[in-house]
Amino acid sequence: MATQAYAVEKIDIGRIVSRTFGAIGRNPLLYFGIAIAGLFLPSLVFRFAVIPTAAPGAVPNPLALLPYTLAGGLFGVILNVVTQAMLTHATVTDLSGSRPTFSNCVKTALPLILPLIGVGLLVYFGIVLGMILLIVPGIILALMWSVSVPALVEERRGVVASMGRSRALTKGSRWRLFGLFLVAGIICFIPPAIIAGFATRLQGSAIPSPLSPAALLGSLVGSLAEMLLATIVAAAYVELRTVKEGATVESLASIFD
Repeated sequence: MATQAYAVEKIDIGRIVSRTFGAIGRNPLLYFGIAIAGLFLPSLVFRFAVIPTAAPGAVPNPLALLPYTLAGGLFGVILNVVTQAMLTHATVTDLSGSRPTFSNCVKTALPLILPLIGVGLLVYFGIVLGMILLIVPGIILALMWSVSVPALVEERRGVVASMGRSRALTKGSRWRLFGLFLVAGIICFIPPAIIAGFATRLQGSAIPSPLSPAALLGSLVGSLAEMLLATIVAAAYVELRTVKEGATVESLASIFD
């Protein structure tokens, strides 16, 4: 009977959104600080140190840029999973009624950095392969594995076990998650794309200088957008656990004690 009750109850998208903005609103300096320290500054250093800047009016060679694109993608995956681990800790701690701190977020993420990278790379390459074969399998895999990082951080499972845990948690809720992530993705990534296009047009180069004002603004907005999306994922994990398993937020946060 309990299994049937959980199967009937659906995740509440409004509650996920409310928890997301509630956690950020109660800890704005922490969340913005994680976005700046974990995403914006490292990506800025990477772009400045690794990616070449084209001369004004130059047309870049796509093959020449391929190594930088791949390296940037892998670097981004690592930054994202570590930052998402920090944001998962912050979100679960806040929703349990406690006050998250930057130092505790770092202490939670650093010991898990190797399995986090493992999860990030497996999910990344799995989704890319799915997208190459057919777009739909890639989307399905992305939804199946969407809460792998929170599962790893919160439940201390292994790499493959965390991905399997995400698959089990999202089962029956993937259409709702698809709608949530689709809207969130549009809201989060259209503004940075517009700013990046503006930076390219303003500088007259297909690869704008990483230190140009428009490029800096685009990177900053993009980092804040990724922070918001990662927080939504953390809140979605909490919602899945509470709705499907009857867990309380306090019990989820107890692992950090």
